[in-house]
Amino acid sequence: MSRTFMLAGSIAFALFSASAFNPAQAAHITPGEYHTKITITSLTGLPPQVTQSIMRTPRSVDNCVANSDLNRLLRDQLAVGPGMTCSENKSSAAGGRLSGTATCHDAQGASGTMSFKGTYTSTHIEVYAHLAGHFTMGPITEKVHIVSDRTGACSGK
Repeated sequence: MSRTFMLAGSIAFALFSASAFNPAQAAHITPGEYHTKITITSLTGLPPQVTQSIMRTPRSVDNCVANSDLNRLLRDQLAVGPGMTCSENKSSAAGGRLSGTATCHDAQGASGTMSFKGTYTSTHIEVYAHLAGHFTMGPITEKVHIVSDRTGACSGK
C-alpha cells in the first residue's frame, strides 16, 4: 500500500521534473528561501482510512533557491522518486502560466498519466495537478494543489 502511495506521490511531483518543462522557454523567479505546501485535494482507489490519513495533513518543504530559472528550480527541487521514469507529452512555462502533461512508469509495472496547470510570478508559484495511476491493486486518481512562496533571503542553514 505504501509503495502505491509513494509512486502516486512521485508521479505528482514529477510534474516538476526535468521532463515536465521545456528549458528553452525561460521563466524566471526571484532567488531566495521558498516555502512549498503540497495538498492532496482528492484521492480515490485506496481504502477510506488510508485516503483520510493521506489527505489529513499537507506536506511542506522549505528550500533555498539560488537560481532564478523557474524550469531549473522546479526540476532540481522536486524530483521524481527512485525507479520512476517519466516522459514529457507537452509542456509550457512562460508568460506567468504553467501547463503540461506527462506519462510515468516504474520497474514494477505501475504507470500513470498526469496533467497540470498553474500560474507563477517572480515570488509565487501555484499549480493544480491531476494524476491517474494504474497499479497492481487497481486504478488510483488524485488531485494535488501545490503553492510555493518566497519567504525572504536564504538563511544559510
